[in-house]
Amino acid sequence: MEKKSETVLLMAGVLRMHRNMCEQLVSELGVHHSQHRLLMNLAKRSMAPSQKDIAEDFGVSPAAVAVTIKKLENGGYIARTSFKGDMRQNRIEITPKGRELVEKSHSIFHAVDERMFSDFDEFELSLLLSYLERIRNNLTGEEKKI
Repeated sequence: MEKKSETVLLMAGVLRMHRNMCEQLVSELGVHHSQHRLLMNLAKRSMAPSQKDIAEDFGVSPAAVAVTIKKLENGGYIARTSFKGDMRQNRIEITPKGRELVEKSHSIFHAVDERMFSDFDEFELSLLLSYLERIRNNLTGEEKKI
């Protein structure tokens, strides 16, 4: 196998392993993958979105998001509030319990990252980062920023 193809396969495999490890550990927190994605999305927002806003972010219909919202609401991870007193327009807000789960998730991601790079020193990480930036720039056509 050609070195470049071997390298691409190895990179893809490493990323898959990283994602699988994160997903397995996050699943132990008691939420489904789609529920976790929605909580992470809500935690990044400065304003509470509507169900329609969330659906647009994920590229699905509002009805498709409804089940996930209901399960998270029943679990106490999110709450619905009326928008400007209009009960027909709900905003989805993350609760303290939901924020706690997001914080645990960030700890999991950090731990997996630490494990992945456990025997790398700062110089090696800088080299790897510069190589990956070059690869990204080659694919996007951007020139390297110096």
